[in-house]
Amino acid sequence: MGVSKLTLYTSTASQWAQVGHLGLEEKGYKEGEYNIKEIDLLTGENFSPAYLNINPNGTVPSLEYPSQTRALIDSREVLEYLDSTRSGNNIPKLAPSDPNTVAVMAELIELVHSDDVSTNILLLQSRDLDEYNDKKGGSAAKFLQNRQHALEALLAEHPNSSFYAARAKSNGVLNNIYQTEPGAEHEAFFKSTHEDTRKYAAGFDRLERTLVLPYAAGDKITLADLHIVPWISHAQMAVNSTDINDLDTLEKHFQKTVPDFKIGPKTRSWWKTVGQRESFKKIYPKPH
Repeated sequence: MGVSKLTLYTSTASQWAQVGHLGLEEKGYKEGEYNIKEIDLLTGENFSPAYLNINPNGTVPSLEYPSQTRALIDSREVLEYLDSTRSGNNIPKLAPSDPNTVAVMAELIELVHSDDVSTNILLLQSRDLDEYNDKKGGSAAKFLQNRQHALEALLAEHPNSSFYAARAKSNGVLNNIYQTEPGAEHEAFFKSTHEDTRKYAAGFDRLERTLVLPYAAGDKITLADLHIVPWISHAQMAVNSTDINDLDTLEKHFQKTVPDFKIGPKTRSWWKTVGQRESFKKIYPKPH
C-alpha cells in the first residue's frame, strides 16, 4: 500500500476535504509533489469497498503518504501531518507553541466540528414548506436519493455489513422525508430544524466570543483558521450565496429563526483577513 508521494482523496462537495487543499497551499506544496483523487460523494463512491479499504469511515479527506502504515482519515490529522512535515522560509507553522494560543485554537476547531453546527442542517433540513419544496426539487433531495440507492445496492451485495446497514438506515430517514407527501411527520421535521438552527446560530455567537484577532487565535494563522474557512464557505453555499465575501445572505438565513441574529464584527473582520491570503483566493473563488 506504499506510495511514492502524497495522495489526497477529496471531493468538491465536501467542506472538510478543503482543509487538505488549504494546507497544501499554505505549506508551499507544488502540484507535482502530490496526487489528487476525486471521490464522487453524489453517487456514493465514498461507500465503495475499494474506498472503505482506504477510509473505513467512508468520508473525505483521506491522505496516503510515503512510509505510511495507514491512511490519515480525518481533516484534523491530515492538516497536522502537512504542517509537521513541511517547513522553511515564508512557510507558516500552523501549530503554535504558546499554551494560550493552543487553547483558543483547540476550542475553535472543536466548535466547527461539533454536530450542533453541522452544515447538513442548512443543506439537507427544512424549516417550512417553502424550504422543503426548494430542497425536494433541487440537489439536496437528489443527493439523498442517490446515496440511498448506492447504499441499498451495496447492502444487497454485502448483507452482513453493519456499516452499510447503519448508513442505509440513517440516510433513509432523511431521504423518506423528501420522497413522501407533507404531513405530521414533516411538521415535526420543520420544528426540529428550527431547533437545530438555533443551536447553529449559537455556534456563530460562540465563534464571535472566542476569536482572537487578527487571525482566529491571535497574530498568526493557525490550524484553526484552515478549519473555520471551509465551515463558513460551505454554509454560504448551502444558503445559495454565490459571493465568497457575502456574509449577509447567511445572516439573513438565520434571522428567519433567530430574528436578532448577527454575524459579529470580529467574525467579519477575521473573514476579511483570511480572505487576503493566496490560499483562500485559490481554493475559494466562490463558496463551495
